Amino acid sequence: MLKRWESRLGPAERLAAFTAGDVLLLIPFTLLEIVLSPQPPFGLEAFALVATAALLPGVFAYTAYSAMQRELGGAR
Repeated sequence: MLKRWESRLGPAERLAAFTAGDVLLLIPFTLLEIVLSPQPPFGLEAFALVATAALLPGVFAYTAYSAMQRELGGAR
């Protein structure tokens, strides 16, 4: 798709655009969950788990995918 419809954004800018769109899409569901479900206790361990869940798939997987697309191309 990027070969036919080239993006003027680089990999970091594209990641930021995807992330911003995802955040906007998920805000209503997050607010609904806050209202309808009881709040668990939030401590250092919970923060570490949330940070790990956000960083591993969000940043590292997209970076690896972007590097593979750059090296191998979409057709391979």
